[in-house]
Amino acid sequence: FQVLLGFLVYFYYAQQNGYSFAPFQDEEQVLLVFIVAWNVGFVWSLALKWPPNVRSLFLRRCEFDSADHVAVFAPSLVDEVGITESTIHIVYIKRLLNCLSVAFNGFFSLLFSDVTRPAVRGSFTYCRVEVDSNGNRYFVFRLRRYRFAASAGVFVVGHLQIATTLQEFIDRRAGLTEEQVVTEYRAAVGENTIPLPAPRMFDCIVSEFSKPFYIYQNYMTWTWFNFWYFHMGFVQTFAYVSGGLAVSFIRYLNDRNLHKLSIVSGEVEVLRDDKVVAIHQRELVPGDVVLIQPGKTYCDMVVVASEHLLLDESALTGEVTPVRKVAIEASEGKEDYHEKRHKKNTIFAGTEVIECSAHGQELGVVSCTGSFTSKGGLLRDI
Repeated sequence: FQVLLGFLVYFYYAQQNGYSFAPFQDEEQVLLVFIVAWNVGFVWSLALKWPPNVRSLFLRRCEFDSADHVAVFAPSLVDEVGITESTIHIVYIKRLLNCLSVAFNGFFSLLFSDVTRPAVRGSFTYCRVEVDSNGNRYFVFRLRRYRFAASAGVFVVGHLQIATTLQEFIDRRAGLTEEQVVTEYRAAVGENTIPLPAPRMFDCIVSEFSKPFYIYQNYMTWTWFNFWYFHMGFVQTFAYVSGGLAVSFIRYLNDRNLHKLSIVSGEVEVLRDDKVVAIHQRELVPGDVVLIQPGKTYCDMVVVASEHLLLDESALTGEVTPVRKVAIEASEGKEDYHEKRHKKNTIFAGTEVIECSAHGQELGVVSCTGSFTSKGGLLRDI
């Protein structure tokens, strides 16, 4: 449509200057075709913004065990407002918007033959199904891994809860075996990473200028190029293009900073098969017993042995004062574990160990990895 509108503007000025090769009889005919092309292009371009992406229109429905994409529907969060005299108009407006949204989505569901779309407000995301090095099928949605459970025939969240009480964490001080890690834990949770890809400036620009606002601005600009108002068209084009590029650059910088937070590097010593082995931080799984050493942590873990442990939690809380962590008391073993209630016993991902006792005297049991850590949850919220 952009090329067509460009040719029609050219033919308009060709008629103005008396060129005989223009395929239209007069200026009125050129403008009539321009109006038709503008309206069809504008409606069609906005209609194609309703599906999550154009590629999704060519996907066919199938069972999970043979799918190469999964459609995930996320309902919109609804703020509950108590009905009072001062808020009743807000409630009515929300109900009106909800009715319009249902009617709008119903029309486009019929147009695109999407008869399975839920009636509630929300959005679809089409996630590509990947296969890891061990042959496990999974997809990532909002930084979290969902693995395919062949026994149930569905995708389930890739997280393992290794303990519910403090005593269960204490009982895990012996660590895991390599066979357990490979056959059970790795398949369930994958690598200890937060799957946040490195941003590209080009992708940020395409994403920004694909928004309905810029589609509207683009088509409004074309209306200036006839009747010798092309100079106003250039001014408006410069205004929205420069604004869009500035927003894209800021988004790129923000995404790059977030990506830096998701990088996992370095090695850690753990107990595997009753031996101390050094592995990459990405290879940690819930249940691993870590020999705590100074440096940054990339997992959430519960301290089960400690004499002197001091952490810097400023990256998460902003508090610059070092925080002391202690091991779980055996007398508290029957208590249910909760990361907030037992903060003094928990080391959170993203924090840094600044002081600890001699090597091997500080032990922690990994409770969460990847996007299920406190740091991962923070990045998901952002």
